Amino acid sequence: MNQFEEKGDAKSEYLDLVRQQRQLDEKVARARDLVLADVVKSIIRVMLEYGVEVEDVRKAFPRGRDLPRTGIKRPRLKHVARYLDAATGRTWSGRGRMPKWLKGKCLDDYLLKPGGS
Repeated sequence: MNQFEEKGDAKSEYLDLVRQQRQLDEKVARARDLVLADVVKSIIRVMLEYGVEVEDVRKAFPRGRDLPRTGIKRPRLKHVARYLDAATGRTWSGRGRMPKWLKGKCLDDYLLKPGGS
């Protein structure tokens, strides 16, 4: 096997991993939505039980500088790649500035299909 075939295999494996990561990110988002729905239902149930109004909750939340510093940063969700340059493996989520490799090109040609195809 020559160096070009080895690089092709590595590129193919990399692209497969990118697709798998995208699918896993989507599964995580769906699971979070399900868990969040249950949490919100529980909160609403308790609010109804005690007669707590949304405005009561809003007033209880500190604003701006009054927010407590916990030292724990909320994890930022990574934006899922929507566009892929199959030749190089570069991706773009569609947010922020358009990368140079996409400028002047048809975005549909680089769009990742749902389901990782």
